[in-house]
Amino acid sequence: MQSSALASGSSGNCFFIEANNTPFLIDAGISAKQICRRLESLGKDPEKIKGIFITHEHSDHIKGVDVLARKYNIPVYLTRKCHENCNIESDHSLVRHIEKDKELDFHGIKILPFSKNHDASDPVSYAIAYREKKLSVMTDIGLVCNNVIDHISGSDLIFMESNHDLQMLEKGPYPAYLKKRIASDFGHLSNYAAALCLLEHASPKLKHVILSHLSENNNTEEIALKTIRSLLSTRKDLSLKIHLSGRQKPTEIITI
Repeated sequence: MQSSALASGSSGNCFFIEANNTPFLIDAGISAKQICRRLESLGKDPEKIKGIFITHEHSDHIKGVDVLARKYNIPVYLTRKCHENCNIESDHSLVRHIEKDKELDFHGIKILPFSKNHDASDPVSYAIAYREKKLSVMTDIGLVCNNVIDHISGSDLIFMESNHDLQMLEKGPYPAYLKKRIASDFGHLSNYAAALCLLEHASPKLKHVILSHLSENNNTEEIALKTIRSLLSTRKDLSLKIHLSGRQKPTEIITI
């Protein structure tokens, strides 16, 4: 499998995955024009995208879906409740309703939309398996639930939310209600929570972690990396490469 974070952060999220010669996206939260440019910068053809899988209805995950789907006739996969609560106006024939916690076969790839805690109507994250490899996209998570633990322990590569530094959030400019929402069980994982989760549940098969959805105001790349590396340094059985996703350009293509 190949993958790249085309964009990740509060301003937009989009993840590229390809397996079995089938390229697809998880979310499309930046403009269709930017998605196409970033795919092309990686040597990937937007016209070959076979599907867009939506995690939830927040604008930073669906901004470019409508234009991209209609332009290239791409099916959009999302739960019925998510569809009812999001502003996607694509041709209805392109919409495919999926059931959370029910695996589907997508061109020979196993894709599982699994339940998670987040303040959206019917949010899911995705675990993707092809042959002996497994990749999980886990952002916008407020709580390390059993589903998150299960997929961390079985993955070779994880796009892992590392949204905020606890002290930066506490001392930062956000109003109290927003700080409370971010830190709640239906908000976002902190650097420390993400690191602790990996420390306790990652298996030696995990080779890549792409830190994702970093807050522009309540985190820095340096703090996120330092926190993750500090806690994981005690796991001598892990041979792990840690990457950073960003807002302005895609990550390199990572192959597992």
